[in-house]
Amino acid sequence: GINDPILGLIVDRTKTKWGKMRPYIIFAAIPFGLLTIAFFVIPNSFSTTAKLVLIFLLYLLWDTVSTLVDVPLNGLYAVITPNSKERTKLVTFTRLLGSVGGESALVLYTIALLIMGKDKVRESITVAAVIIGVLAPLLLMWGAIQSKERLAPPVQEKHSIKDVFKYLKQNKPLIFLLLANLLTFFRHVVSASIIYMVVIVFNEPQKQILFAIPGAIASVLGMLLAPVMKKKFDSKKIFIISTIAHSAALVLVYVVGSAVMSANMQAALYVIAALAFFSMLPVGLLNTVPTLMATDIIDYMELKTGKRYEGITFSLMTLRSKISSGLKDAWMIFLLVVVFKLVGDTTSSTFPPQSNWTKKGIFWMYTLIPAATNLLSIVPLFWYKLDGKTMEKVHAELDKKRAEKTSETEVLSSETSDIIKNEYLGEKKMITIAIIGLGSRGYMYARHLKSQGATIVSICEKKPTLLETSAKTLGVEPDKAFLDEKDFFAQGKIADAMVIATQDRDHYGHAKQALELGYHILCEKPVSPIKEQCEELNELAIAKNLHMVVCHVLRYTAFYDTIKKIIDNGLIGEITNVNLVENIGYFHFAHSYVRGNWRREDETGPSILAKCCHDLDMIYYLTGKKAKTVYSAGYRKAFLPENAPEGAPSHCLSGCPEEKTCPYHVDRIYLTPKKHSFPFMMTKRRLICEKPKATRKEFKEALKTSSYG
Repeated sequence: GINDPILGLIVDRTKTKWGKMRPYIIFAAIPFGLLTIAFFVIPNSFSTTAKLVLIFLLYLLWDTVSTLVDVPLNGLYAVITPNSKERTKLVTFTRLLGSVGGESALVLYTIALLIMGKDKVRESITVAAVIIGVLAPLLLMWGAIQSKERLAPPVQEKHSIKDVFKYLKQNKPLIFLLLANLLTFFRHVVSASIIYMVVIVFNEPQKQILFAIPGAIASVLGMLLAPVMKKKFDSKKIFIISTIAHSAALVLVYVVGSAVMSANMQAALYVIAALAFFSMLPVGLLNTVPTLMATDIIDYMELKTGKRYEGITFSLMTLRSKISSGLKDAWMIFLLVVVFKLVGDTTSSTFPPQSNWTKKGIFWMYTLIPAATNLLSIVPLFWYKLDGKTMEKVHAELDKKRAEKTSETEVLSSETSDIIKNEYLGEKKMITIAIIGLGSRGYMYARHLKSQGATIVSICEKKPTLLETSAKTLGVEPDKAFLDEKDFFAQGKIADAMVIATQDRDHYGHAKQALELGYHILCEKPVSPIKEQCEELNELAIAKNLHMVVCHVLRYTAFYDTIKKIIDNGLIGEITNVNLVENIGYFHFAHSYVRGNWRREDETGPSILAKCCHDLDMIYYLTGKKAKTVYSAGYRKAFLPENAPEGAPSHCLSGCPEEKTCPYHVDRIYLTPKKHSFPFMMTKRRLICEKPKATRKEFKEALKTSSYG
């Protein structure tokens, strides 16, 4: 058991490119599986002494490797997400799968026994062990590789075992949680008594699975209730309610079971097995809630001390589990041998005939005794103060502190000069920039940054001509100008910040790679059309203490800045309604959303995001209130193939019969607009011709073949 706190200390000062927890799971998984198999393939020809010595040595190794897996595996809950609702779902789902995995040994053993024959007990157990020993490492490694640690604090200073006691001394909530969980060993007597019920009370050893399956199903359903219960109760209340419900259900099993047993023992077997469903239903919740409480404690201690102790906390939880298991075994031996006078080996699956007193005692061990003693686990929670309201305050304060470290919605605009000076890094030096995407916006940001004194050190653009001309204009060396984004990101981190001005649906992949490399980011809006991707990038930026800056540039216009000041000063009273209308001109709509890069939703995003995200941002900026609901409705009506003029070609300049009257004709929008009109500003010659200074003739030729024509 001492392995647990020692590994907890090591984990808490671990920092690798794979994270804090995952490396241990990945590299310990295979030894864990091999040692599990080794227990069950010891040659029968070995002497009893040799077997005991070998099992003892194997157990020491297995326990060490098991700790290497178990502590980080539990610690993952605290670093994958800071969101308590997400943690609840995560713990519920993984505990659910863990419950299924926990019952797999009995299921595999039973199936093997049915196939190989009732006399092949040893062989059936070995088959089950080998299957589990092979599958478990594969699933552990796959899960760890697929996971992402989003809360990655700096490496903590070194700690000693003495520091574990100091940590406990200042962490009263953890002490009371450990005590409450320690006392749950009384509850675990129920499942441990099943074998004695089927073998001694009912004399039906092959029927053990009848008790196990209803209990397993109930436990799974109980876990599924956790997210629902969490909406109405805090973790402490769920623990108390579930414990009382479990005890009440065990009393019900005793009352009904006793009545049926007095009439028909065969029927009683099935009735009690069925009632096990109700007694185990609250256990699913009790298997989930302590982990949620532990993650709450880690957050509480972060607020209190500024440090996160996932390793120490969960190592103490696993140590508690081992002590609890030992206490459960000692308690059962005391009851079976001392109180109820069991005859035979308590570790055997076969027993000589037993007295009625012993049989009654075993039934009490399965029902009334744990029903009463189980309630003791509630007592320490009377001093556990981290209730729902307290944790709401803790999480709100933590969110505020994390937000102070990483701005979630900053914009590179009028504050560019300060950022160029690198003031947020605490020193004065030239800032360096890498840029991916050199269309209209990317090129505009590049020129602005350069004018403020930044150095553009590397660029990436998939259009060769734009890449070449941009590299010359921005002063980028040819070997630092890339067509392929893979080569661009393969450089690693070569600049202070990165500008991402690619297509909407490319932002997520590019931003994720940039954050993982350690870049501060200026990202063109919208961040992504997919909500979960936005949340993931936000969490990753916070975890890595990086700026994820979004180009909501309207905040920094003089017009909206003046309105904001008027509202904040209270000159027009309380704001009850904001009406923002996005008047997209017909020429602008045709240019961007019919002909341009935003013409296909599957390639970018819908106009509600591509254009109206400005409006949504301004509503939030002006009022300071987040939207509760957002509703959008629209459909394609005008720009459909069936609405095209009769005889119309694919491109306007190929002889359209409506050339003189159509408001969308390229000649009217691009070639001959009034010089100072807005359509003139939309003549994106550089973008359409893929070169900065295209002639009118080159522009016209490009319109004959490009999507803009």
